[in-house]
Amino acid sequence: MARHKKLPTLSLRQRVVFFGISAIVLIGVVWSQWFMTNLVSLQDSQAFYSDLPDVNVAALQPEQRTSVIREMNATKCPCNCGLTLASCRNRDRSCQRSLEVSKDMVAKILEGKR
Repeated sequence: MARHKKLPTLSLRQRVVFFGISAIVLIGVVWSQWFMTNLVSLQDSQAFYSDLPDVNVAALQPEQRTSVIREMNATKCPCNCGLTLASCRNRDRSCQRSLEVSKDMVAKILEGKR
C-alpha cells in the first residue's frame, strides 16, 4: 500500500494572497474578453459607409442608391466576420462573400425584383 505524502498547508496569509491574485487574474481575463467583444460592436454601430468598393451603384437612381446603401449598412455579412456588408466591403476588400451578396442586391434592384 502506497503512502500518501502530506501536502504542506498554507497559512491564512498565503491563502488570502493566492486567492487574491487568482481573483485579479480572473477579473482581468473576463474584462478583456468583454472589452474586445464590445469594442467591435461599438465601432460598427457608429460607422456608416456610403461607399461600397468594387460594387457598381452608378446605374441606380439616387433613392435606390440610398436605399441599398442603408440596407448594406444594416445587413450582417455572411462571411461571419461580425461586420455589416458595407463595413466588410470597406475594411476587407478581399472578402468574396460580401462582394457577391452586395452585387446580387444591386442586380435585383436593377432587375426590378425589389
